[in-house]
Amino acid sequence: ERRWLAWLLRRQEVVDHAMQGKTGSRMPRASMQSLMAFRVAVPPCAVQARVVRKLEAQIDAADRVRRATDAQLASMAALQRELIRRTFPESPSEPLRPGWRWSRLGDVCEVKKGRTAKRAWYSQAGAWLVRYRDLDLAAPGGVRWSPGRNTFVDVTYEADLQRLWPSTILVGADAHDPATIGRKIALVKAIPRRITKAYFAGELLGVRPESRRLSPEIVYHWLRSPAGYREIQSNVSGGHLNVNPARNIWIPIPPRVEQRRLIAALERTAHALGRARTAAQYQVRAVDGLSRAAIRQAFEP
Repeated sequence: ERRWLAWLLRRQEVVDHAMQGKTGSRMPRASMQSLMAFRVAVPPCAVQARVVRKLEAQIDAADRVRRATDAQLASMAALQRELIRRTFPESPSEPLRPGWRWSRLGDVCEVKKGRTAKRAWYSQAGAWLVRYRDLDLAAPGGVRWSPGRNTFVDVTYEADLQRLWPSTILVGADAHDPATIGRKIALVKAIPRRITKAYFAGELLGVRPESRRLSPEIVYHWLRSPAGYREIQSNVSGGHLNVNPARNIWIPIPPRVEQRRLIAALERTAHALGRARTAAQYQVRAVDGLSRAAIRQAFEP
């Protein structure tokens, strides 16, 4: 039964066996010889058809749950964007509420470009370099602090790197697709204790308020707002957001008391949505696990 064979080939055991003799490092290819040598138990055709009907009903039910959960996650993201949009004015031409004022980013913040490490500088341990790939909105603080390829730079070259300090907003500033610039933004409130010093790479901009009268959270949430993204995009040139253009980005600044109120409201919402998002992601993983288990059990002799 063709569908029975198709589901059989999706079993993890079959995939693992086929990949035992894989070839190619950059583009791995399964070994057809290993695959064709894999021994399987083949039931009568009537049993095959019955297995397929039961399995496809289970997979369809799992897919419905997965689609509903994906829709929940999309709604949460849209709700968070809408709340941020309502918090800030739409453009510098829009009248501000009493006590608010518009300012250029460079007049109230220090803006620095990261430094790109040369290939020879990387090492197995040393200075920690945060890359664009490490920005992750789902991670605590917006940065994945897990080592990977080209994470460490030999301490000999630390003086040539751009230091990452707490309360810095990191903005994705270089991209092949200019529209993605400003999509990934992280507020690094703290650096893990196990990391003595951290630096940020050349594809990132680092933004830090120069006065305690401006909370970094306000800058962070504004840059992540739809209006903030438009301001970023209006200063992108040739797939880059450089320091001087970034300093020209307009930012609305509320009074200090208002800043605290807005930050508290946004963080309460973010915390509630984060818990709901975690529950939804756990549900997706559970559904995926059930799908794999259903496939595995369907072919047990």
